[in-house]
Amino acid sequence: MTDIKLFIKDIEKSPILPNPPDDVTQLVNLYNSEFLRILDLHAPLIIRHVTVRPAAPWYSQEIKYEK
Repeated sequence: MTDIKLFIKDIEKSPILPNPPDDVTQLVNLYNSEFLRILDLHAPLIIRHVTVRPAAPWYSQEIKYEK
């Protein structure tokens, strides 16, 4: 089964579709929690650390353009 089909199957199994709550607040909370859970299952958040280094004083716009 492809990843897309598994993703759709997990959405279909979610309690939102068969019996959504009548209260709007509960519905939004359920929507947020369920779809965040499903997204985390299929596309987990990846944290990357980027090191920012100061620019070299000799690196000018002219050099950047020529590069």
